[in-house]
Amino acid sequence: MRDLRATDAELEGLATEREQHRLLHDVCRSLEQLGTTGGAELFWGDSTTASTAAEHVRRVRSRVDAFQVRISEIEGRRRAILEEIEHEHGRAYSLEDDVFEAQEEEERRKQEWIIEREIGALASRELIMPWARGGEDDRRFRKTLAASLLICLLSH
Repeated sequence: MRDLRATDAELEGLATEREQHRLLHDVCRSLEQLGTTGGAELFWGDSTTASTAAEHVRRVRSRVDAFQVRISEIEGRRRAILEEIEHEHGRAYSLEDDVFEAQEEEERRKQEWIIEREIGALASRELIMPWARGGEDDRRFRKTLAASLLICLLSH
């Protein structure tokens, strides 16, 4: 971020020069158009030859081009810094997602039921199957049936 601020400050410091070179570029283009139409002597007067005027415009144009190269280099560095910042933002978002997922996983673990029991010997008892005869259930059934029959006989 510091590099971006420094690059932006460098470009801001060249703002006046950029405007001057833009205007100089426009002047050169206009002078070239004036020379193409045959009116260069209107600007240069009779004291300057056409070749001298064209050479002067070429020198000025080369200074403008050199300045443009310098500006392009600074803007290239700025673009590279912005791409690096964008890349780092992507990495930060990825890390943020990883942290969020880890926090969710920890919350799920906290909310899980922990099953704690001691493993010991199972109590051994006699297994009674429902179809087995002669148990407690059969005695209760006979007792209940006898009582029901006695009540029916007495009520008639």
